[in-house]
Amino acid sequence: AVYQRRSLADTPLVLSLTLNPDPADYLICHGVLCDIPLGRLETQETKTHSIEAAFVASGQFNVTAEVFGFSDVRKDLSPCGRSTMTVLSRTSVD
Repeated sequence: AVYQRRSLADTPLVLSLTLNPDPADYLICHGVLCDIPLGRLETQETKTHSIEAAFVASGQFNVTAEVFGFSDVRKDLSPCGRSTMTVLSRTSVD
């Protein structure tokens, strides 16, 4: 999956990503799905982040991506964005 993010904040943000697949039992991902570090994003800056994942069953999957950020102004973790992607996975038979 490829996620593109753009900062509309007035200050730079340090971002992390959490992915919530549903159903989760059929997704294989190298690494973790929680608190994936995305790095620092300056004001009005756009960056792209790729995550490799494999679905091991056919069907429909919903993956919710939640982005959280820290700023110099707010020292606590704050929600910055949320999006849901629907994936249709199917197997091919030769």
